[in-house]
Amino acid sequence: MTDLITIDPYKKILYLLGDTESGSTLVGMSLITGNQTCHGTVPLKEMGYVGLAQSIDYDTAEGSIILSGLSMDVTGGHLLLRNKGCVGDGIAKTELIGTFGDAAYVPMLHASAFDPAGQRLFLTVGLTKTTSGLGVIDLKGKPGNMLRVIPEDDEHVLLGMQYDHQTESLIGIVPNDQTGMAIRSLHLDPETSKATWNTTTLPKQDFEWLYGNSGSVSAFDSDNGVLYVLAGARPSPSRGEPNTVRA
Repeated sequence: MTDLITIDPYKKILYLLGDTESGSTLVGMSLITGNQTCHGTVPLKEMGYVGLAQSIDYDTAEGSIILSGLSMDVTGGHLLLRNKGCVGDGIAKTELIGTFGDAAYVPMLHASAFDPAGQRLFLTVGLTKTTSGLGVIDLKGKPGNMLRVIPEDDEHVLLGMQYDHQTESLIGIVPNDQTGMAIRSLHLDPETSKATWNTTTLPKQDFEWLYGNSGSVSAFDSDNGVLYVLAGARPSPSRGEPNTVRA
């Protein structure tokens, strides 16, 4: 189970960022045949756990994959990379488009989302060794410029996030003590970066135990307002079953 995946909706290719003996590896899988179509390494450092401090998103405006993670050089900070994806059975040349952050702390969990129209990358970033926040990174004006960092607390956190182009908001599922789950959204004004949070408790239901890295394994159909997550009955001795939540 991984959330380090993204989809090229035009070529119907699912891209997975994983790990091989060669290092961090980008793999393309055909959504039509199910076969592997390409693979190649990318210059991102592993931190002992596959995917920690890395992210992957698809930029539908530019037709490219956006990757981020620690530089192989310990003094290099966090890299922002673009890759056009499959070229034959290999991958296109990876382009460095910017850097951000300070590698003194684990930079992020691999929760991320991308706004193609505004060219904004949203990431869970490490503020200190014990606190985290949500970073908004510019890919348009000054690639790598951190537009804003929003400190997180129990009421203002998104472990998993998707970008809803219709409301121009981040959306995700979070655990809820009363009924099991709630939908949380965050709207950041593109001009002022003013943050507006909203949390909606979901009605009690059979599937109330949240799986998938606390909701970070998810998919969102923005056109129809449907968020897909992994959930199960409480308590559940077996693996969770896919559950559909109306946004």
